This record gives sequence, structure tokens and C-alpha cells, in this order.
Amino acid sequence: MKRFISFLVIMTMLFAFSGCEYYEGKKKISGVSYETEIFNGTQNNEAYNGIRAHTQTAKISYFENTVKEEFEDNFITIIGEGHDFIWVLEKGGADIVKKHAQEYPETLFAVIDAVYEKVPENVITVNFREQEGGFIAGYIAAKASLNKTLGVLVADDFIGERYEAGFRAGAAYSAKEDALEVTVETVKVDGENNREGGKQGANALYTEKGCDMVFCALQTGTYGAIDTAKELNAKIICAGVDYGTSAPENVLVSVIKNIKIAVSNLNSSYVEKALEFGKSYEFGAKERMISLSKVNNLDRETLDKANKIRVAIADGKIIPPKNLAELDGYLAILQTEE
Repeated sequence: MKRFISFLVIMTMLFAFSGCEYYEGKKKISGVSYETEIFNGTQNNEAYNGIRAHTQTAKISYFENTVKEEFEDNFITIIGEGHDFIWVLEKGGADIVKKHAQEYPETLFAVIDAVYEKVPENVITVNFREQEGGFIAGYIAAKASLNKTLGVLVADDFIGERYEAGFRAGAAYSAKEDALEVTVETVKVDGENNREGGKQGANALYTEKGCDMVFCALQTGTYGAIDTAKELNAKIICAGVDYGTSAPENVLVSVIKNIKIAVSNLNSSYVEKALEFGKSYEFGAKERMISLSKVNNLDRETLDKANKIRVAIADGKIIPPKNLAELDGYLAILQTEE
């Protein structure tokens, strides 16, 4: 009996020790915003969902920085709290991460939508080929528009240019396919989280430029554009996440960047000690990181054609231009093709 009790005590101590060791061995992963909320139904939200998918294998936390002027001080404070892997969810924080990364070589960082000439050794960047989603959106818009006057609403930055270039190329591809002409109008706003800018920009496209179909590739600003679409009983195509529940009657479809899956996969590699740092990770249709919202207002024919375009992009048969300079070359070649 004494031997049995001793055995139980020893086994209990072993299990207790193993559990403690396992808990202490978990990596601390944190998500940090630069100037907007995390739980706002946009890309930030989806990115953090990809982080907190690992609550069983890591200690997960977050910090919402909503005043960009305070980001640097808060970022340094967060590093000092001993996090192993810090995700900066917005590209606005990229310069500050690069500035301080070398000061904290034991801490690892990821920055979404950042572009560095040389990625620091303890940093990764996560980018998407937005031009591919833009191409699909342009293809759909040209098919769905009644007056063939299309609008593009983007931020005045490199991501906005990717979306616009892709959209214009996709619209042209669709127009050639149907032997029609389309007109594309563009409004650029100051920042993708500018809700009022999104609202006013959409209004300009619908009421001043005569667009009956607007593609909005903002983040928080998309909600402003949706407000306008609802007021005018107009149709809108959204990008990034699924905005359909915000206006089921107005959102034709959302072209989704599967950022939750991308972030989750990278965190899995990190937890498994297989993630390489000092490099950029890029995702698009080939990696199955672009999709169309399951709930949409597309007719079956347009949906099927759009998905075929997505597959063609994934297979490399269609290569959308990533900026307006490349767009000119793409359109020139398109006109010569049979």
C-alpha cells in the first residue's frame, strides 16, 4: 500500500512538472495594431484571428494602438514585456520595426503589407498580390455593370495601385471577351482607414462620374463606401474581407484575401521552429489565398467564369499587372491577342 501511494505521489509530481514545463515552454506571440482597432471587422481582425488560432500552442496577446504618434513608445514597451514573436498588423509601423529590430535580436517580428529593400534578419514581411484580387473584381464588375462605367476606390499608396492596376486589367479582359467597351474611373483617398473619405469617394463615383458599379479596396474606409451604396441603393464590390453582412442587398461580392489562413500557417511554422526569418512571404491565387465570398449576389454564370479566372491566375496563365506602369504594357498586349 505504501509503495502504491508513493508511486501515485511520484507520478502526480511528474505530471505537474511536465505541465508546468510545457506551459513555461510556450512561446509568447502578440498582435499589435498601428493606428486602428483590431476587432473592427477588417484585415486587422482577420490577421489577429490567425494569431489566436494558436492559443493551445502559444501564449497569445494583443495591443490596440489607435494613435500612430504613440506607436513607437508602445511598441518598445511591448518588446520589453518579453514577447517572443510580435506581429505588427499594419504597414504604417514598418519603419519603426526596422528601426528597432536590430536592437532586440532575440525578439522576432512580422509586419503585414510591409516592403523593405532588405528584410532585417529577425523580421518577416507578409504581402499579398492584391493585383490578382483586383483583376477578378474588374472582370466581375465589367460583366455585372449595366452602363459599363466602373469605379475604383482605393488608398493613395502602393497597395491601392496594385488593386487599381489589377482591376483595370480585369475589366479590359472581360470587355474584350464580350466585345464591349468599358470606362473605369478612379478616386483615391488619403488612407485605407478613412471612413469619411470612403463615403465621399464612393459618392463621387456614383453621382458625379456615373458609375453603376464601384470596387472599394479600402479597410475601415470600406464601411463608409458601403454607407453610400446603401443610401443610393447601388452595388459595390469589396476587397480584403467579407463585407457582405454589412449590406447584403448592396455588396455584390467580396474578393477575399485569406489573411487569417496565411498568418495561422506562418505561426504554425514558427511554433514548429520551421519559419525562416529575414525574408518576405507573398501570397495570392497560387497559394489559394484569394477567394470569393460564399454569400454573394452573383449569377451562376458570372461566378463560374470568375472562378475560372482565379484558377487561370493561380496556374500562371494570366499574370495581372502589379502597378500602373505594367498596366500599359498589359493592355497593349491584350489588344493584339486573338
